[in-house]
Parts: sequence; structure tokens; C-alpha cells
Amino acid sequence: MSSFLEVSKKGLAKALAERGAAWPLLELLQNCLDENVTTVTATLRPFGRGKYEIRVEDDCPEGFKDLVHAYTLFAESPKKANPELRGRYDMGEKLVVARCDEAHIITTKGAIHWEGDTRRHGRQKRERGTVFVGVLRMTHAEADEACAVARTILCPPGIELTLNGSAIEPRERVNAAEASLVTVIGEDGENLRRSKRKTVVHVYETREGEAPMLYELGIPVVEIDCGWHVDVQQRVPLNWNRDNVTPAYLRDIQTVVVNAMHEELTSDSATAPWVSEALESKDIEPEAVRAIITARHGDKAVIADPSDREAEGLSVARGYHVVHGGSYSGGAWDNIKAAEAMLPAGKVNPSPKPFHPDGAPLKVIEEEDWTPGLRKTAAYVRRAARLATGKTSLSVTFANDFGWHFAGSYGAGGITLNVARLGRECLENSPNQRLDDVLIHELAHDKASNHLSEAFYDECTRIGAALMEALRRGELSY
Repeated sequence: MSSFLEVSKKGLAKALAERGAAWPLLELLQNCLDENVTTVTATLRPFGRGKYEIRVEDDCPEGFKDLVHAYTLFAESPKKANPELRGRYDMGEKLVVARCDEAHIITTKGAIHWEGDTRRHGRQKRERGTVFVGVLRMTHAEADEACAVARTILCPPGIELTLNGSAIEPRERVNAAEASLVTVIGEDGENLRRSKRKTVVHVYETREGEAPMLYELGIPVVEIDCGWHVDVQQRVPLNWNRDNVTPAYLRDIQTVVVNAMHEELTSDSATAPWVSEALESKDIEPEAVRAIITARHGDKAVIADPSDREAEGLSVARGYHVVHGGSYSGGAWDNIKAAEAMLPAGKVNPSPKPFHPDGAPLKVIEEEDWTPGLRKTAAYVRRAARLATGKTSLSVTFANDFGWHFAGSYGAGGITLNVARLGRECLENSPNQRLDDVLIHELAHDKASNHLSEAFYDECTRIGAALMEALRRGELSY
């Protein structure tokens, strides 16, 4: 009877070569780390011209659970129901065997030997643990690459892992965070499926010369633009070659890292593209949003406010950074506003709007309650306004409101002066320099609203010059 399928070992080996030099060693090591081991020893040494011997040995008491799994592709994996184990298809060591010219597995249940295109069982048995020995074609550069990648494994606590006689030391993580991430899981007899599950994500500093990597339970998967090494403590939904993840999954990882490490962001790292992507996520935490905005714009930043353009100028004058709408995407703005990481300029530095319908009523002094000094000041203001701007019907209002944080305002054909801010002495004994200062500033708003514009500056100097000319002609006196 013909077999259902036949596999070309040579063709499979060629296809597997595209995975790079490190994966055979990583596959064997990850299988060991999934077992009840305390010691794992690996060597990769030259074995004739253009070949290397790979040897991985562990001390798992049980050894191989079923020796049939050593040569059966896609057998029902005992690991697939547990998302906290790395394996899923029960095929890792079989693919390594396909990559080798010869291979040997010796375990507690017996031995399997592959030589050329043949497989035979052996009588050897071990008291505990399993040893895999294989010979594969590999250059010195590929061997160096494989060892370098293997040394980046994040070794679990309690396991002694050595490579070519030297230990791969555990690393100290800098943070850990809970997160709901997609994983791959399936009960016995069921198809593997993707499902979101709560897990823990460990964050590690990169060492000098290292690129940040995404790890699956300590095994490096793919280089990522994320600032730190990130180790997910459950099965990662990988592609067929086990060397990449989807963009959506990567964005979830980036968001987890920003939430965990936002206090470490600098003005440079906060502008990185991966941080910008995390800023758009619905899962980013308010504290992280505020940290990003502070790192990027400082403690004094406001949102450009079309409803109060003068407030934008006031904000700049007071040292604030005005951030315009095009600076962020819609999703990022939603998160910024929800976290109150920045407020509109009109909320932080509102321009004087004492009679705005949304504002509290201004406390004014009714004209019948004006003192002689206030009446004199009102007359002086009207006369100065007529001489400087040609306004013949300027209204004057006196407020006495400590809740209004301005000395005065101009609008709707009138000027308001705040006794609470200017002081009784200033307004009862006019004219004086303090009053003239406020008067020139407010009258300039008749032609220009933006404090920082050249037009406003020119109008201030023009009004000052006009009043000086009126003073010389005797039309305005002190």
C-alpha cells in the first residue's frame, strides 16, 4: 500500500535553510525548556569540512514521553492545550532532523538514529533526560550567528543553561505588566485557535549592541522597534517560520511597553514611531499618555484653540507650547483629550472675555456708585481713545472682580478696567503710567487681536506715538 504522503528530506532541508542559521539550536533548546529540567547543555562544534555537530542534552526525569513523536510530523501535541508552553505542532525536532545529514535521539524510552534517508531504532536508553546529536552543513559565520542568537535567550530561573561550556546567565527584568494578548491554544482533538488571554509581559534592558527583541517565553522571535526586550509569558501567535508577528499584535506589544515604561521615556524616545503608534491605541493608560506629552512638549503645552485665537498668543507669551491639530492622528487626540494631557489654550490662558455667555457674570461697579476719581479716569480714557483711535463713543466699565485674572479688556466698542487687579490707587488718581500701559495695550486690540503679531506691536507703538503727539499739542495733559 502506498503511503498517504511522501516528503522529500532534501527539499524540506532546502526550505528550512531559509529560516536562518540559529533556528535549529533554538528549536532544540526551547523543547528542553518546556520540560521539567534543571540543567540543559548545548554545544555547537566543527565536524569536518563545512559541517558542524549540534548536541543538546537535558536532565528531564521522564525523557521523551513517546518516542513515536521523534519522527511523526504533526502528531497531536501534548503542549497545545497549555499556552504557557512554547510548542504547538509537535514538529520542531523533526524539522531539525530534516536539516541534518545525520541525527540521533537517545532518551529514557530508547533511541532513534537517522543516517542519510534511513531511520532505525536503537537499544540505547538513558536513566533520565534526552540527548540530541546532529550533524548539519554550516559555515563558521553561520555557527557564530547561531551561538550569538542563542546567548540572547532569557533563561528561566532555576535552570542552568550552558552553551559551549559557558553559562547563559539569567537577566534581571526591569518591569512586568499584566496584559490581555492574543495567543494560540487548542484542547486535545481540537484545532488550534487564536484567543485573547491574560498574561504577564516581562521587560528587559538591552545590552550594548543589542537590538530590542520580542521573546516567546524566553526564546527570541523577531527584532522590534520598542526600546526594550519584551518577553511574553505565553505562546505568541507566530507565522509559519516562527520569526514574525502581525502588525496588530506588535501594536498591542508596543502599548503594553509604553504603559509599563512610560516613566522612563525621554524627549528623544517619546517621539519614536512605536510610541506614536501606542499613543493611538484604545488600551493606552492615561498616565502613559500624559508622560508622552510631557516628554515631547514639556510641562507647559496647550492645544491650539480656534474658539480663542488670542489665547494661543497669550499662551506663547507665557511660555507654553501650542500644539496644532495636524501634530497627531484622530486616535491619538482622543486619548490626549481623555487623559487631559493637554487642554485647549482657551481653557488654560483664556483671553479676556468678561461677558462671554459661558463665563460667570463679571462683578462690575454700577455707574451711580462711581467715585469722583473713577469718573475722572473714565473721562480721561474716553479722551485718550478719541485722540489715539478716533473712537468717539467708547464705553467705560469698571469691574471689581478678583476672580477675573485680567487688568482690563477691550471689545464691543468698550473698555473694561479691573479695580481688583489695577488697584484703587491707580484708578482713583489718574492719569498715571500704569493706567496708560493698560490703556495702550487694550486700545491696540481694536486693530489686532493676537498679542504676538507684528500688527499688534505696530498698533501699540502707533497709539503711544499718537498720545505723545496729543500731549505735545496740549490736547492731553497730566
